[in-house]
Amino acid sequence: MALDRALFAGFTYLSQLTDPELKLTEYNLLSQKIKFIPEVMRPWFQKCLDDYSVYERFPALEVFVDAFQQEVVPEFSEADNDYHRQLLIWESDILTQDFSSLSILQRRRRMAEINNLLLQMGTSGIEFKESADEDIHKFFIKDESEREESIITPFKKINSDKILKAGDHITIMGSPGSGKSACALNMLYLNTFVRSYNCLYIYLENLVANYYSELYSRHSYVTGFNIENKSLKAKILPTETTAKQKIDELHARFRADIKGKIYFKAFSELSTEPTRFGHVLGELCDAYQIDLVIFDYAQRAAQFNTNPRLDRNTYVDMIVSSLASCALGAYNNRPFVSCVLSQLNREAMRKMEKTQSLSFTAFDGAGSSSLERDAFLIFGVYSNPVMRSEQRCSIKILKNRDGLADIETDDHIPFHPQYCMIGDFTDSKKDMTDYTLETAFDIDAFGL
Repeated sequence: MALDRALFAGFTYLSQLTDPELKLTEYNLLSQKIKFIPEVMRPWFQKCLDDYSVYERFPALEVFVDAFQQEVVPEFSEADNDYHRQLLIWESDILTQDFSSLSILQRRRRMAEINNLLLQMGTSGIEFKESADEDIHKFFIKDESEREESIITPFKKINSDKILKAGDHITIMGSPGSGKSACALNMLYLNTFVRSYNCLYIYLENLVANYYSELYSRHSYVTGFNIENKSLKAKILPTETTAKQKIDELHARFRADIKGKIYFKAFSELSTEPTRFGHVLGELCDAYQIDLVIFDYAQRAAQFNTNPRLDRNTYVDMIVSSLASCALGAYNNRPFVSCVLSQLNREAMRKMEKTQSLSFTAFDGAGSSSLERDAFLIFGVYSNPVMRSEQRCSIKILKNRDGLADIETDDHIPFHPQYCMIGDFTDSKKDMTDYTLETAFDIDAFGL
């Protein structure tokens, strides 16, 4: 069972106290603060209080080490700092929850309380450095240890117009079924197979099994196995030995060819409270050295809004802004490239269907302001049944903070839904632009 770091830090610190007066002080502090501790962890800290009230000592650490199978125990001083800092964070989180419902006078008092808590957290380790003393080489000249290539998208035009680097935030806009998820999965694929980056895919729309079938089908297209996505999703019988052998061979090739790491995580498994979402994501990205985070998709997150004072758009705005801030390293985490998928609003969808093109701007296509405002790069994707049958889609750059957005031209790009392959970025010996309609459909998925 995984044990929260803050929970284990508390046990490590409390169990090793020997001074009777310090034990009593910590007992009184925990008694006051326990109401701020999240419910999932509260019973464990309540046990610490119960044991002290009966035996005048806190539980032995070995009890929790054995119960949760912890291999690494933090140092006492580190546990002391983490535990007390987390108590302050939990208290400040509770104090901010009903802030919007308070009167002006109450808000001022509450802000004073929160500010006092933040001051208690201290500023140890924080220092300023004069800009003239900065080593500019680290900003403009690559270090030998750095990766030489940037994060890439499936589209040559976007890769040439925008060099993606840590801190950049991308928005992909499109209607349902237009190819947004295919763009995101191909971006995930290229950066773990062509590049060697670690990628996190936060999902709300599909099952992990379906994402894997699309990734494996995508790799089968590159490697010549030619196994369609629908065939993988339909599954096969264990007795179909030829088909099973092909899947095993594809799996072995997939593991041999992948250079980075791919992680999938449901949004509900992270903190769905907007002000905490960025903190949790930042910690995960640090722990797993994540270079690219994809969020699929923004509007779906609104179902997790439990605050009646926040409407859907405001909640989505806060989640997207938290993601974009986290990408910049605002939560004291390593920066990364973030990409959020977005549905179009109704007006933009009607305009697009009427013109059969990406006839909207980044501003009028976004359902919430953060999707447009926080993005460094926005591009739209469009396809309809006719275009999919012709193995193509359209993309258009709607915003490019580092250059001019081409708002006049829809670029037609290869799109092979049967392999979840979208884009004109050549990543193998196969030239995607020469992949014809005839060869695309002349396939017996498992060679049976």
